[in-house]
Amino acid sequence: MDIIIKRAILHILDFQSNMTVISNQWLDLSDPSMLDFVVKHVENSMKDSGRHRGEFQQNSRFSQMVHQYLNNELDLISLSSTAATMLHDEIIQSDSLDSVDIMMVEFQRSEEQYLGLLCFNNKMGYTHQVYSGEDGVRNEIMRHYSILPNTSQKLGSFAFIKLSGLKVSFVDKKRMINGEQIFALPEKVLQCTWERSSRETVKMVNKIATKVAEEHGSNSTVAVSRAKSYIAENAETSDLLSPMDMGREVFAESSVMQNEFRVQLQEAGLDKPLPVDRPYAQKTGRSHKIKTDTGIEITIPVDYFDNERYVEFINNPDGTLSIALKNIAKITNRQ
Repeated sequence: MDIIIKRAILHILDFQSNMTVISNQWLDLSDPSMLDFVVKHVENSMKDSGRHRGEFQQNSRFSQMVHQYLNNELDLISLSSTAATMLHDEIIQSDSLDSVDIMMVEFQRSEEQYLGLLCFNNKMGYTHQVYSGEDGVRNEIMRHYSILPNTSQKLGSFAFIKLSGLKVSFVDKKRMINGEQIFALPEKVLQCTWERSSRETVKMVNKIATKVAEEHGSNSTVAVSRAKSYIAENAETSDLLSPMDMGREVFAESSVMQNEFRVQLQEAGLDKPLPVDRPYAQKTGRSHKIKTDTGIEITIPVDYFDNERYVEFINNPDGTLSIALKNIAKITNRQ
């Protein structure tokens, strides 16, 4: 899906030098390298399966400012500078004063309009420094405390607001602020609610499937592979996952395990259809990686787990388990 960047602005919250620099000018997106940096980080963050979805709380100050922006009562530079100041005021109270550059981006994706708030944690790195004097030129290596993450790195904190309906999605890390572990971005700046991320939902339902299978003496590896297969197939037509329906499919041979799975879903608050990112669900459902206590690791396409022509799990008389891989025409060595 093509992302069209309209405008972007960057503010600097440098807690190393105790300096905050609030910009009043847009980034120069006519520079191809600048535009590529912004586009890549927006694209990668929009694909992050750890994103939580949520909605603004009724008394959210940030929501009110977005409404003012949409009504042409507040310009985007002012909105972005207020957001940066709000985040600064929270971080400065935390036990970890990580310097951060905060960027507000206005962009379009699949005809939907968005505002993005990207937080670039500064890293300490090294760079060269050239000194020129009477004796000639000397090159040195020096520390640099404001290295931004490159375009292949995931951001640990960001938020997107879909302007139609003002739906929120975000990723953030907890900070210790005034003796309490909180998500500063959603709780203090955006003031929004949130649900489990796609990654958390898939991980939890797979964990419950494993537990139910093991408690009833069934093969938990096969149960998880069936769960993954169901999640992937479901994602082809829907962005909602019903764990209840999944349980009936995974444990089709046992009503007892179906009931136990249902009870554990209810206890975990997973008994209703849940939103799941479709590309992530399809990707995670393609294969299943298993590791034995002997240290052997195998990645198997989930479609093969229930097909004994290719994979067979054998319960040995001594209580150990064997895995037979069948109908192999060729083995390729991977470095």
